[in-house]
Amino acid sequence: MLISVAITPAEQTARALSAENLAEASRALRTHGCVMLRDVLAPEHIAAMREEVLARNPPLQRAERPEISGRVGNRRFMAALELSGPFGSPDFFANPFALPVLRAVVGPEMIIGAFGAVTSLPGAQDQHVHFDGPPLFNKAINRLAPAHAVNFFVPLVEFNASTGTTRLFPGTHLDVDRDVTSAPFVDPIIPVGSCLLMDYRLKHQGLANRSELVRPLLYTVFQQPWFKDYKNHGRVPFLRLSDADYARMAEEHRALFSWTEHYRNGLY
Repeated sequence: MLISVAITPAEQTARALSAENLAEASRALRTHGCVMLRDVLAPEHIAAMREEVLARNPPLQRAERPEISGRVGNRRFMAALELSGPFGSPDFFANPFALPVLRAVVGPEMIIGAFGAVTSLPGAQDQHVHFDGPPLFNKAINRLAPAHAVNFFVPLVEFNASTGTTRLFPGTHLDVDRDVTSAPFVDPIIPVGSCLLMDYRLKHQGLANRSELVRPLLYTVFQQPWFKDYKNHGRVPFLRLSDADYARMAEEHRALFSWTEHYRNGLY
């Protein structure tokens, strides 16, 4: 199942999750491998990020940009984005509602290991069922191991039956050998302003885009500092962050990007 946690007016005012919602969201992510947090970003922030994705990367609507992007399915592209402008706001990359859940599940030493967008064009077909990264250990240990990476997904248009969504197979992060042919799944409607947190090991499938809209999905990978995802980033850069944008960050947020010191101002 997919647990959905709504941010309350009191939490919006405090800019922090209640202890109860933090516990519920963290438990859902550990148990099911996924959780949705509703209303974590303002609609105008989402609109600004959507405009930036399309303005910065217009070729994504037609073809690949080999230097920063790769094809990840039929009419579906993955591209590294510069962590600047609306993406450089801590409301996004250090979201006050998602970050405590991520730290509770991944650990206090977690870093941001990758950032970009997966853009599904009109007419994009279903992806194959996959996980973002295989388990690092054998089956017995994997069931006991905490998440080594979690994706913070932010849709920039509503995910629904028309635009398409991400089909989830809850629990498969702890049982990666499970045959999903007849396994229960969830096709969530994800409203604009909400986010999906998903364990890297969870089996899932991007569904077809039957609308006339370009469907951008932002991904930010929160991970253990010793992990690097060479499977998905053999060619696509992990992230793009300049010295100037790093210097503008608050000290408390720089630790999330400390590993990038030798790679800023380039494509890594």
